[in-house]
Parts: sequence; structure tokens; C-alpha cells
Amino acid sequence: MIQDIFPVPVGVYKLDADLDTIQRWCYSEAQKTEGRTYSNSGGWQSNSYYPDDIEDTPLRGVFYDVKKCAFEIYKALGIKNEPLVWDSWININPYGGYNRVHVHPKCRVAGAFWIKSTNTMRSGNLTFVRNNSYEVESIVDDNKNKYSRTIATYEPHENNLILFPAYLQHHVEQNQSDEDRISVSFNLL
Repeated sequence: MIQDIFPVPVGVYKLDADLDTIQRWCYSEAQKTEGRTYSNSGGWQSNSYYPDDIEDTPLRGVFYDVKKCAFEIYKALGIKNEPLVWDSWININPYGGYNRVHVHPKCRVAGAFWIKSTNTMRSGNLTFVRNNSYEVESIVDDNKNKYSRTIATYEPHENNLILFPAYLQHHVEQNQSDEDRISVSFNLL
């Protein structure tokens, strides 16, 4: 009998945030600072926002929803603490912008919330990469089933929230559209 081992939960949720107001706020934040470069290339990433920084921003309601949704993945992962969004940052990626493969150290769960997108893969998918993809590909003939696939992708849809274990390697594919892709990413303790 075949048994599943090492399953990985990923939470996908549809929120109902006022994206126009959040989008305007994101662009105004981008005018205030040069931002930083971590995994991003060809786009702008804000410096970190901490819990108190979010209180008087349009993201306050989003982070309330993130915390509500995070209880489900915390339970699935066996995390007993109450979810806490520790830090967050804005990503604005124009045509050609992307994020290199990375993980989120020093936290338990990471996530992304899409604020502006074409709602297609042209805006750049969020792609998870299996750590042992080379080894898997060397033994299988077809990497399209749940045991042998080496990547999992999610299209960036506006008002979608995705939560995942912080140790999952991932990257954001290049934005191939003429519209900016705007998201907010965050780490939860």
C-alpha cells in the first residue's frame, strides 16, 4: 500500500480588500524610499513594516484576515502559538521584475497577498521548488504526478492570499505584462 510521507500544506484564500486604496498607498510608500534588494530583481521592495507600523494603514484589515486564515495552516503544521504577522514588505514589479529562489528564515509561516495583477501567469507565477528536484528528475519518467513533480505554481490573482511553511524554496517568475505586479509579503511567528 502506498502511503504519503512529508506532505506540505499550502493555504490559498480569497479576501475582499479595498485594492484601489491599498494600491495608492503602496505607490505612495514607493515614493518615500529607494527600498531594499533581497530576492527581488528589477522591481522595488519596501523596507520592513512591523505590527505597529501597519495599524494606521490600508493594510490593517488585510493583516486581520491573514491572522484569521493562518490559524488553519498553523493547525496543519502542529504550531500551537497564535499567529503573529511579524514583518511585512511591499513588492512592486514592473515588466521584467522577478524574485530569485529563496526561503524565509527565522519565521514559521510566510505568505503573499496580491494587490495588483493581470490575474494571469503573465504577471509572474509564485513557484515552489522541491529541494531534491534533481534527484527526483533523475529517476522518474513523468514528473507530473503528486509524488514526482518538482515545482508547484500559483498564478497571482488580485485579492488572493497564499500561506506556506517558511522553509519552502520559492521564487516569483518574471512579470511579462505591461502592468505592475504589486504584492505584500510577510513572515509569521
